[in-house]
Amino acid sequence: MFAHDEIERPGFDPSDAVELWDITNRQDWAICESVQRGIAARPHDHGYYAPMEDLSLDIRRYVGERLGLD
Repeated sequence: MFAHDEIERPGFDPSDAVELWDITNRQDWAICESVQRGIAARPHDHGYYAPMEDLSLDIRRYVGERLGLD
């Protein structure tokens, strides 16, 4: 996302920002894929939920209770 007046300037080149976000996204995807592989491993039981993940933990507890897992 760029300011409209910046886009209109002659010589506007967003490639540095595009490259930065491409690298950042690829790194993020790799981390997420690694975490998913770890969670899928048989030894995995559960992990730590950070305070910002309270809603995720609430959903996990709700579903676990309904399935009789808790």
